[in-house]
Amino acid sequence: MLPADVLVLDAGSGEAFYPGLFKSQRYMSLEISQNCRPMIRGNIYALPFQDETLDAVLCSEGLEHLTAPQLALQELWLVVKPKGYLFIAVPFFYPMHYSQDSGDYCR
Repeated sequence: MLPADVLVLDAGSGEAFYPGLFKSQRYMSLEISQNCRPMIRGNIYALPFQDETLDAVLCSEGLEHLTAPQLALQELWLVVKPKGYLFIAVPFFYPMHYSQDSGDYCR
């Protein structure tokens, strides 16, 4: 659904499961965890992008690991261009899950 060559950020990418979905776009992964190998190491609360610079942002199965997901959402909206896309997925029926890097705080 996205045009070719647009800039897409996978925010909180973890092990980056989704680059195959964006083969025609310019895909970037961002993660804070030291256990992952993102293209950009960064914090979702303070993204290293100017406002309104990204065509699309994907945040899949990550907001539940944040203590203040509403602040992350505000930051994501800032970096998306007007008429850009913000794709968000959070677990609903999935059980609580923790990792060595993050807790599980919300649904």
